[in-house]
Amino acid sequence: MLRVEFIRPDAGDSGSTIGLILPIAETQFVLNIDPTRMGLDIVDGKRWFANDAIIKHGDFGGAKRKHLAEVTVWQNEPEARILVLVDGKPQLEWKGALSRISCSGNWALNLPALGIGSWDQSLIITGIALKEDADSRSR
Repeated sequence: MLRVEFIRPDAGDSGSTIGLILPIAETQFVLNIDPTRMGLDIVDGKRWFANDAIIKHGDFGGAKRKHLAEVTVWQNEPEARILVLVDGKPQLEWKGALSRISCSGNWALNLPALGIGSWDQSLIITGIALKEDADSRSR
């Protein structure tokens, strides 16, 4: 599980995206979170903002408040599962074949690597933790 605590000092309502880049098996994906929507990038060849199956609308961290994003990945082949909590609340769950997931070249890293990025905003990371759960490898 990846836990990232963050503050957006000056985020607007949209376009202020935090990208959490995570490896999954032999590929990677990005969890994009902006103040009013979040989604997985790329699933079924579609970017996160253009894929109704993997986008969630809501309040995901306005400016000047501390927020916590938690991402758990189960990477059993041929299927995978991704669960996202924001501020302790389940927000997004995806299950599917690993072949359906990829990463945009703009965000891609050399595997296996984790990454945190931002788009059109400043970002303060106040905490980060990575925990390997043996159970997450066997589900």
